[in-house]
Amino acid sequence: MILNAPQTAARLPYVALATEIERMLQGGSAQVPERIVQPLAGGASLFVMPATDGRIVITKLISFTPANAAQGRATIQGDVI
Repeated sequence: MILNAPQTAARLPYVALATEIERMLQGGSAQVPERIVQPLAGGASLFVMPATDGRIVITKLISFTPANAAQGRATIQGDVI
């Protein structure tokens, strides 16, 4: 399922999310290794950013594709898995 910004905002409890992120960061258990940046053709890049706090594991994947601008598409796209 792909959600646009308003659909995401309607489904994501931002206050609860911010509170949980703050609690996790203050707890000192978060492990966030250095991000991986993979250069791609045409000046594009793939960013891989894993993190864990011992209870959950997430990976943020971001692509930067400058050529998308000429096609009217976003140059930065991302997902959190």
